Amino acid sequence: MSQQTDTSQCGGIMVEFESDDITDSRTTKARNIPGSALIYLKGPKFLIYVSGALSMWGDRMWHFAISVFLIELYGHNLLLTAVFGLVLAGSVLLLGALIGDWVDRNPRNKVAHASLFIQNTSVTVCSIVLMLVFSYKERIEQIWDGWFT
Repeated sequence: MSQQTDTSQCGGIMVEFESDDITDSRTTKARNIPGSALIYLKGPKFLIYVSGALSMWGDRMWHFAISVFLIELYGHNLLLTAVFGLVLAGSVLLLGALIGDWVDRNPRNKVAHASLFIQNTSVTVCSIVLMLVFSYKERIEQIWDGWFT
């Protein structure tokens, strides 16, 4: 921040006076705060934060919804939800290092596209299967004697 000062010499002594331009620049900056906030909101850093937050929110909502669907499917019992959590944690434990090595060996853009494709396809297939199971629940129970559900 550059300060403009008026200087004059009085008997060999330099005297500095603050000018009013400093306070004007402070009020100008205070008036430009909405403009700078708008610039920040349109910037890539904010958009990355929003994208990450929405992605995490969507993942958490999907896990909550699938747990509720599994509770409803298994007859108001938490066994199927617990098995789902166990399978999910086990798959992360067993496949985490393998997938991490694959991510390190391939270009980031290819990995991002592949993971998004796999995730969206999995969610779509799971949603279709749940829709079919809930739509034809009575028929499935008659055919499979309740084993499938």
